[in-house]
Amino acid sequence: MLKKFIRRAEVEQWKKKTQKLRARNVWTGLAIGAVVVGIYGYTFYSVSQEKIMDEIDKEASVALATRGKTTAN
Repeated sequence: MLKKFIRRAEVEQWKKKTQKLRARNVWTGLAIGAVVVGIYGYTFYSVSQEKIMDEIDKEASVALATRGKTTAN
């Protein structure tokens, strides 16, 4: 009789701990997911703002167009 009571009490404690642990795991997962989505979004935003290669290509095409022709060309 006493063993059944102790076992029942242990099961109830286990259920409470499991619920708390599950809630903590959900919040941790959401936080990690938010960080990942934030980094991913920021990366796309910063790459779309990057115009350095476009400027270099424009300068190169202008330089090619304005330089004089030589016999090596």
